[in-house]
Amino acid sequence: MYPNNFYFANKPLRTREDFKGMKTRSHSTVLGDLIDGMGANAQFVAFSEVYTALERGILDTAVSCGTCGSGLRWYEVSKYLVGPIVALGHSWVTVNGDRWNAMPADLQGIIQEEAAKHEALTMKNATTIWDQNGIDENVAGGMEYIEFNDELVESMRQAAISKVLPNWITRAGGLNSEAAKIYNDKVAPLLRVRVLPDGSAEEY
Repeated sequence: MYPNNFYFANKPLRTREDFKGMKTRSHSTVLGDLIDGMGANAQFVAFSEVYTALERGILDTAVSCGTCGSGLRWYEVSKYLVGPIVALGHSWVTVNGDRWNAMPADLQGIIQEEAAKHEALTMKNATTIWDQNGIDENVAGGMEYIEFNDELVESMRQAAISKVLPNWITRAGGLNSEAAKIYNDKVAPLLRVRVLPDGSAEEY
């Protein structure tokens, strides 16, 4: 698991209107879709160049994890830490299928059990320790922390439904792709958001 992401901004972001037109550093296509869906303009800028881009006004804001930004002292060139954007990505442990199938069932069970423990612990660390460390480090550096209000949380959700999910389905190969079928079968019932035949997404 990775920590959540935050906006490092030079103006307070308290309403969706505040995001409009903001030149915002993104570090992934999915995040870029979310930024665009909020009315901002996603910019792909190398991590090492963000400090200078914020300092010179090339960027209005940048998105990264809290400790990622504080590690490069972004608090010196931005005033507000806004978020969090929920961004719990996974790291994968991959085992060759032949080797896995050759393992005794009890050993497979041990590996799966320990992996689940590791996943739960790292998720807890990401959300309760790493996120808070990032907030504390940036506030100590002079930033003001603005936590998303309910309006912005809902705005992010709607941007994900209208922009992020349809674009991801397209990149994954379209509605007939295995990814789309797995999403609608396994994920949609949990999120209550499904992909429709025309490629759009809706809540249900």
